[in-house]
Amino acid sequence: MNRRNLFIALVCAGIFAGPISAFAHGGVEKVVGDTIIFLNQTPLSPFVGEQVHLPFVFTNSKTDAPLSNLPVEVTVTDTFLGDESKDTIIYSAQATTDVNGVLDFSYAFSRENYFDIDLHFTDASGMQQETGFLVQARERIDHQVLMRRELAFLVSGIVVGVLITHLYISTKIKEK
Repeated sequence: MNRRNLFIALVCAGIFAGPISAFAHGGVEKVVGDTIIFLNQTPLSPFVGEQVHLPFVFTNSKTDAPLSNLPVEVTVTDTFLGDESKDTIIYSAQATTDVNGVLDFSYAFSRENYFDIDLHFTDASGMQQETGFLVQARERIDHQVLMRRELAFLVSGIVVGVLITHLYISTKIKEK
């Protein structure tokens, strides 16, 4: 195999077998009535039992002024996929935004599932508003299982790369 074909095989293997990562910068913004709510959740993909920091920033959508001292009811709901009647409220509390319009909320989820974080408040025009954000808590993966998965992914990537290279070389030979 010449160097060019070897290079192509290695590049293909690297593409298929390289670690895949996604980095999210920023957060989520929702407009509810005349209120903008911005959330920058940390960590973005929490583990079960891990403390999740959810700072909600409330601003007036017309003036961009922070909504300070805004009373907000925070509700955490353990959701049931496919049947809302089985959803269970597991936490509910009244909170108030600070002078910067920030409502600092933290929670540790007790099991792997999707959870709704619902916010109930009265906006600047006096209208009752409600919105929600979805958070997924996930189980920690055993490192040995993770290493086996990565090894299987690496091997399959190399095999696919070799097959693509073989097909490429075979096609070039037949063309001659």
